[in-house]
Amino acid sequence: MIHDGGALRELPFWHFPNTLRISGTHIPIRTDFRIGIRLRELWGEQYYLRRQRQLFMKTAQLLAADASGVSAMLADPVDMAEAVLWYLMDGRVGRKTLSERLARQSTVSVPDTEGHPAGLFSYKWDMPLLYASFLRVYQMDLLKCRYLHLWQFDALFYALPHDCALMQKIEWRNFDLSEIKDDGMRAQAAAEKVRCRIPSDDKLIEMCNDTQ
Repeated sequence: MIHDGGALRELPFWHFPNTLRISGTHIPIRTDFRIGIRLRELWGEQYYLRRQRQLFMKTAQLLAADASGVSAMLADPVDMAEAVLWYLMDGRVGRKTLSERLARQSTVSVPDTEGHPAGLFSYKWDMPLLYASFLRVYQMDLLKCRYLHLWQFDALFYALPHDCALMQKIEWRNFDLSEIKDDGMRAQAAAEKVRCRIPSDDKLIEMCNDTQ
């Protein structure tokens, strides 16, 4: 905080956006973390990345606060893609950078979370541990949260301590076995790493589609 003429002002370095700027218009969006997670899943699935029209339509329907917002988003797909990716990446990647990436390649997928690249974290597979970690650390039941902004959810996620079960799983997945010189200990660590790994995409899809 700084003093200016006797008035106390807060530095506006962070906020929780509830609109997206698309084609110069600020469009109200639904910011619930559940919707954000679902969109991150969509923008990481090859099925939808190969079918951009379906991806954009589904994104607009999930994210826009009303029907007029859906139409406004779909009117400019390129600007919409930049805005949506900016939002799903917590604003940590600038719109200009995203625009350059989109110009170089047809699609840009969204990482699951900052610092947790593919193979280290999966919303589908790790949700039970994520739920338990929030309950233990923050006393928050994610199934009963009436409202939690996606960026609030991510801030809490990034701050989970290393001793919680989810973070320990992620650390095992990222563990470098070459650091262990003893053959027996390396074999044990390799077995633990296999036990903690995320199943293949096909297996995850099969599990998620199992209605029994």
